[in-house]
Amino acid sequence: MDKNAAMTPTYKQSLVFTLFLAVASSAQIPPAPSIISSGPYLQYATKTGITILWETTEKATSLVEYGEETPLASRVAGAEDCEMHEVRIEGLKPQTNYFYRVISKTAAGGESVSDVYSFQTAVEERTAYAFGVVSDTQTNPPIWGKISKLVFAERPNFVIHSGDIVGEGPKKEQWTDEFLRPAHGLMSRVPIFAILGNHDQDHANYYRYICNPAPEYRYTFTYGNAQFFLLDTKREVGPGSEQHEWLDRELARSKAMWKFAVHHHPPYSSDENDYGDTWKGKSPRGDLKLRPLVALYEKHGLDICFFGHIHDYERTWPIRENRTDPTRGVIYVQAGGAGGGLENYAPTRSWFTAKVHRDHHFVIVSVCGKTLQLQAIDQNGVLFDQVLLNK
Repeated sequence: MDKNAAMTPTYKQSLVFTLFLAVASSAQIPPAPSIISSGPYLQYATKTGITILWETTEKATSLVEYGEETPLASRVAGAEDCEMHEVRIEGLKPQTNYFYRVISKTAAGGESVSDVYSFQTAVEERTAYAFGVVSDTQTNPPIWGKISKLVFAERPNFVIHSGDIVGEGPKKEQWTDEFLRPAHGLMSRVPIFAILGNHDQDHANYYRYICNPAPEYRYTFTYGNAQFFLLDTKREVGPGSEQHEWLDRELARSKAMWKFAVHHHPPYSSDENDYGDTWKGKSPRGDLKLRPLVALYEKHGLDICFFGHIHDYERTWPIRENRTDPTRGVIYVQAGGAGGGLENYAPTRSWFTAKVHRDHHFVIVSVCGKTLQLQAIDQNGVLFDQVLLNK
C-alpha cells in the first residue's frame, strides 16, 4: 500500500469535513436581532380601513404588506424616519379577512420583518358580531396576559377597554412591557378601542400607543348595528361642558339599533369605600359627578354603559330615574377586573344590584340583530354571569 495514499482523505471524509465547516461557520454568525420592540398591533377598525402600529428600537422606515391571501400582494408605506410607526390602510373590503406583516429598515440598511398576522374589517350592519370588554389592566402583566388569552379564545371582532390601561401613564415601560407585550397574541389580530382612565394621566404615552379619532380623549364609532360613545371622565362631563354637549348631540344623531357608552368611572357602584366608607357611614353608591351623563343616557335610550375603576364585577338592573325599570332602564356594567388589585363590596346589597363577583374577569357581548347576549367570564374561564336582551 502506498504510504502517501493512506494519508489522502476519502471523498466521504472530505464531504463530512465540508459540512462541519459550513455548520460551524453558520453557527458563528447569528441572525441580526429584530429592531421591532413592540407590536405590531391593531387599532380603529372600520368596514374599509384599519390602523397598524409598532415600535422599533431605532429610527427606521414604516411599511405594511397585506392581502387577502399569501404571498402578500399589496403594500402601504408610512413615515420614513421614526421609532413609533402608525400606518393606516384604507380601501379595504367590508367584513373581509386580511393577512399582514410589517417591515422596518434602518438608515444603515438593516431590515426587520414581523411574522404574518391576520385581521378582519368591520362587519356589515345586518351581520352578527361579538366584542370583548376589559378594564384596569394596570400593573399586572401575568393576569392581563391570562385574560387576553381568554378573550382571544372567544374570537371577538374587537375589544373595548374602559381605562387605567397602565398604572402610571408617564412610565413608557408600563405601556410596552406590561400592556402591549402580554397581550400580543390578542392585539396583533383583534383591534382594541380604548379610553383614558385616571392612572393613564392623560399622558402623551396614551396618544403615542393608542390611536383613536381626534381628539382621542372622546370619540364615537359604529360597528355592525351598534354605536359606541367613549368619554374621558377625568375631564368635566357636567351640563355646559364640551363632552356633555358633544355626547348629547351625538346620541341624538344616532340611528343605531344598539347604543353603548364607555368611560372609566362608575355612575353606579356597590364598592365598599371609594365613595364613602360603607362599613361606617353613608355612600352615594357611585360617582355623583357622572350622574349628568345618566340623564343623557336615559334621554336618548342608551342600552348599556360599560366602565371600570372599581376592580371587581357588577351588573345593575335596568335603571331609570334612580330606580329599577326593566322596560326602559339603562344597564350599567362594571368590568374592572383585567389586572388591578381586587376590591370589595359594601356589606349591604345596593338597590340596583343584579350581580356582583369578586375576581379577575372579562365580558363578552354577542349581538345578532335585535338580540344581545352578555356573558362575564373569570380568569379561570368560568362563566359567572349572563343576561339576554331582546328589542
